[in-house]
Amino acid sequence: MNLEAAVRALAGIRPSPEFVVHLGDQTSTPSPAAYAEFVRITRDVTMLQLFVQGNHDDGAMLADALPLPDDVEPAGAPGGYYALVRGGVLLVVLNSNPVGGAVGARVGAEQLAWLDATLAARDDESTVLFVHHHCHPIGIDWLDRVMLTNAAELMAVLERHDRVLGVFSGHVHRRTSDAVSGIRSETAPSTWITLGPDRTDPHLNAHQGFLVVDVNDDGLNITEVPI
Repeated sequence: MNLEAAVRALAGIRPSPEFVVHLGDQTSTPSPAAYAEFVRITRDVTMLQLFVQGNHDDGAMLADALPLPDDVEPAGAPGGYYALVRGGVLLVVLNSNPVGGAVGARVGAEQLAWLDATLAARDDESTVLFVHHHCHPIGIDWLDRVMLTNAAELMAVLERHDRVLGVFSGHVHRRTSDAVSGIRSETAPSTWITLGPDRTDPHLNAHQGFLVVDVNDDGLNITEVPI
């Protein structure tokens, strides 16, 4: 299984990463059993694991099966979004699943206000953000129709703060990179399968993997690890 291969590959990386961020869709069809299987496969990961809610996740089940550290803000991450500091870097996880009858993936107004205030209060720290839905077009029409609908609003908030190094997303199951309003936007490959341009038969059994990211004062150094 690819996730098991990723766990083995992760164990061999030196120096060992300080934390792992799962960019959403921890399961394909959420159920307590599915999350228990995810926990079983990743139980040998020794570093901190952080979780982003994907469109295939159930927020309550995810929070129950995969608890977050005690020092996340806001406590307990009731909206599925949170921030914490590790290694002098502010890590911000956003929830792009629509709520309250909204249509399309979006980071809601309340969450954007929280993000703006959080970044303003910690403007002495470099910041990296994580959100499931992609923030830039990747050139595959059917996937770009389900990208973050208010990416421009999100980037407008980020532009007001000087030390935002980049935004990482999942959802598209492939590595792409771009800049949106001057902010670096990355998508990561998947440990499951790659999505291709043919909507009727999108699954490509190739190019699975994950990213290893080094954060420094000059920015981000990214290595793609195939599995």
